[in-house]
Order: sequence, then C-alpha cells, then structure tokens
Amino acid sequence: MDRSWFVRTEEKDGRKEYVLMDEAGPGAIVRIWGTWHGPSGEPFSNGTLRIYLDGNETAAIEGPITEIIDGGGLVTGTLSEGVSPQTPYGQRGHNLYLPIPYAKHCKVTYETDVFVDDGAHRGEALYYQINYRTYASGTPIQSFAMD
Repeated sequence: MDRSWFVRTEEKDGRKEYVLMDEAGPGAIVRIWGTWHGPSGEPFSNGTLRIYLDGNETAAIEGPITEIIDGGGLVTGTLSEGVSPQTPYGQRGHNLYLPIPYAKHCKVTYETDVFVDDGAHRGEALYYQINYRTYASGTPIQSFAMD
C-alpha cells in the first residue's frame, strides 16, 4: 500500500488506528520502508506505529514511527536508517530491516491526530511498504518480543 491508502481504519480505546498490514501467520516482517510529509507543507506529525502479534491487544512494538523505522528505537546501524544522508531528512526514504517474526498473526497500525485522507490529497501523507514472508502452516516460529 502507499500514499495513505490503508487496509482499513479501526477505532480502539477512543483512538483511530490506520491498518497498514493484517496478515495471518506464521510469518515474519523483513523490511519496513516509509517516507512522509505533513499536510499542505506542514511538518510531519510523527504519529505512533504499532505492531500487534498473534492477536494480542497490546502492541509488541509501539512508538513514534520515525524512531522505530530509522531512529534507532529498535536497532541501530544498517538495520535501521534512512537513505543517503545527503538528502534532507524529510525528503528521504527510511528503512527498518529488523526481522519481526510472528507465529499466528501480525497487524501493523499507524495513529496520528492530524487529518489523513485516502490518497493524501489534502492531509498528512504516509508512503509505506511492508515486506513479509509467510511460512507453511505449522512451521514453529517464536514471535518477536522486546525482552
């Protein structure tokens, strides 16, 4: 998906979460790429990225999207960085190459208080790609955990 087109929107605990990925497992996210801009040239809101695993109501990973994808919030170095540092930060792509395995299910959401419209014609824009692998049913997978 791309340019603020989402799988669907969900209401959870009084907040709106845009669903970027919703896949049955077993599997593993192997790459998250993103770039973004705020509405009408305004700064990007740096909303909250959440990764829910195996049907849990609590996210296994949660934090500002820029910190998770390339700000070193999960890993540092080449596993989590933007493209060329010669490109201004707000104009470059950002990558996370940390494998995030899941045994049963994975849902990735994004939350922001800024207006987001389908296709980002007027609101904040989130361009993203989530690459993942799906494994055969019954493949033993230990789901990602922060500890």
